[in-house]
Amino acid sequence: MGREDLLVPFALGDGGAWLRPGEAPDHGRFECPDCGGRVVVREGEDIVRHFAHWRDAPSCRLAGESAEHMAAKYAVVAAVKRWKAGQAGAPVVVATCGGCGGTIEERPLRPVVAEAAIEVALPGARLDVALKDARGRVSLGIEILHAHAVPADKGRARVPWIEVRAAQVLASLGGRLEPVRGNVRLPRECAACRKERAAGLLSANARDTAAGLAAPRSRFEVSLAEQATWTTRQRETLGRYFPKERMRRILAQLRRAYPKLDILRDFEDRLLLCGHLSPRQVAVVVRVAQRGPGRLGAARALPGEGPAALFGA
Repeated sequence: MGREDLLVPFALGDGGAWLRPGEAPDHGRFECPDCGGRVVVREGEDIVRHFAHWRDAPSCRLAGESAEHMAAKYAVVAAVKRWKAGQAGAPVVVATCGGCGGTIEERPLRPVVAEAAIEVALPGARLDVALKDARGRVSLGIEILHAHAVPADKGRARVPWIEVRAAQVLASLGGRLEPVRGNVRLPRECAACRKERAAGLLSANARDTAAGLAAPRSRFEVSLAEQATWTTRQRETLGRYFPKERMRRILAQLRRAYPKLDILRDFEDRLLLCGHLSPRQVAVVVRVAQRGPGRLGAARALPGEGPAALFGA
């Protein structure tokens, strides 16, 4: 998007109607909504159709350094005016998921909104755009984020407010408002991401619990934890430090932490049926609990001799 197409995103036509560049005839008289100066439609092979001032307008805020910021304000105002004039549907406040970025909910502006105005001063704050009811009371404040985030004083405004990105507002011509901040309660996470996050937390807690249960409790276990490989005698001795109940609790946590690691289920079944694991299998479980599955996560071996070799046995 070039700079020129942001100078005047809307113009006033006959009777004060708000027009977008695509709706305006090639020849007509249009006014800038900010300075009231004459604007014309321009379009070229490499230029997006847009309105531009007929002459230089140094006092017009739409032609200043913050053209995108100011244009976004007028885009919101225009969208509200078109809605109230029956020319378009109500602008919607869109809640997007912070995880996947998908749309969670769309809330059309309430019919109580009668008009929109830019740069409205309130006690302790100044709003970029204010949506007002028929009595002139602010029902929602909209802050436009372009180069800088909303100042701290806006957070103290005693009205509902949201902050939206200028580029997003212009892309939707004010019809979709996707808050990035504000004091309006909106869902921030979709059900799928919420479920995934909860599963991740459960998995992390299970890993921590399993590591705690398998943490060294004697000098012998400490010495083993510091070694990269274990001898056959050390594995056999290790089995005495991990009786059935301790091993059962560790496996229960590891199954929650690594639900796709099928070998843990096989170990759990063997412990239930036989009442014990072999020294090699105990070594595998302890290693997983203390250091994670490592290459075991990609192994296809069944309980027995195979998995232990992955841990230097």
